[in-house]
Amino acid sequence: MDVAFAVSPDLAGQRLDAALARLLPHMGLRGSRRAVAAGRVLRNGRPEKAACRLRAGDRLEVLEHAPAVALPRFLSRRGEYVFVDKPAGLHCASLAGGAPGLEELLPEILPAECGRARLLQRLDCDTSGIVCAALNDRAAEAFRAAEREGRCEKRYLAVLLGDLPRRATVRLELDTANRRKSRVRAPGAESTRWTEFWPLHHFDTAQAGHLFAPAPPETAPDAPARSLTLAACRIRRGARHQIRAHAAALGHPLWRDALYGTPECSGVLSLLRPAFFLHHGMISFPGERCSLPPPWPLPESFARPARQWLESGPEPEWP
Repeated sequence: MDVAFAVSPDLAGQRLDAALARLLPHMGLRGSRRAVAAGRVLRNGRPEKAACRLRAGDRLEVLEHAPAVALPRFLSRRGEYVFVDKPAGLHCASLAGGAPGLEELLPEILPAECGRARLLQRLDCDTSGIVCAALNDRAAEAFRAAEREGRCEKRYLAVLLGDLPRRATVRLELDTANRRKSRVRAPGAESTRWTEFWPLHHFDTAQAGHLFAPAPPETAPDAPARSLTLAACRIRRGARHQIRAHAAALGHPLWRDALYGTPECSGVLSLLRPAFFLHHGMISFPGERCSLPPPWPLPESFARPARQWLESGPEPEWP
């Protein structure tokens, strides 16, 4: 039977495995670690490492069975490159003691004639979409050269908090020394890591509860609706959490992004997966191009400009 707890102040700051052993003494520390490694323990709706530190008010869920994780799928092979679809909730790299990541699963989903492939991108666990891999070192270096020269384009769709009124470009450099959270710095004269944002559609959280995921039972029925923007995003050379950090610097963090968003982003809505909505839907570099629509059940009024952005349009137009 699944059980759930709210972290009390006396457990704040403790490791997840140690706190779980206190809450469920019959499991003990070893049993708690096994449950965490199997993905049966969720903190605010997401699997975590045993060593993560808890905060007062966190919600812990211990599941009787590990949740099903969507598997990646092979999209296409084009020359010396392959493209795969990574679902939200899957890490690119395997975590120690955890479920296998995309790198480990890659040989299982690629055709046998592809041989060994090397990932050229890494997406956040909660980001869905295209990941490109090279079949040899020559192809990998050609891709890196295209990135350095600004000839690689990556297009995303994101759900941002608030009404983004017009096109905006964020050119702030990123400090990625802290692996958990990237920090924005002053603009750099030679920086090639910038992010463009365009609004595609404005809506609100009341609509989003029906468009993207069922509204959680904890949500108060009279909670005021907040404005949201379905945005087109474009980068040419990325860094860790670039779109998330740049969106927050713009004043429009990704909806439900508890790491970079406002306090409301980490409220009850973050108990659902995925934690935020960010989809890598198109990548192009010399000689190659791949596009993929988002897995979200969007109505046609939302889906049409999204498809145009990912498939062909040079720049979206505000309706």
